[in-house]
Amino acid sequence: MAITGRDGFFMAKKGNIPAFEKLMSAYEGRIFNIALAAAGSRERASELAQEVFVRVYKSMARLESEGQLPALVYRTAKIVCVDECDIIDAYSK
Repeated sequence: MAITGRDGFFMAKKGNIPAFEKLMSAYEGRIFNIALAAAGSRERASELAQEVFVRVYKSMARLESEGQLPALVYRTAKIVCVDECDIIDAYSK
């Protein structure tokens, strides 16, 4: 069965990992680039992007519609990356 659109969203919301991975594939590049800007290294950016997707996966159950997904993804990326910048700032002092 193909995982698409609204069905894919509800499958991911119920914990279906392949459906979640399919949904997140649309965000991978942009989230990695945001993380790279915050982290400065590709390796750390990859770790931050992974953290974003883990947090989004854990938060999916709270969403009521797939229209809320982009906001969740980008808000989570912002939080993860701001936390990273705070850590970098703390170590550089």
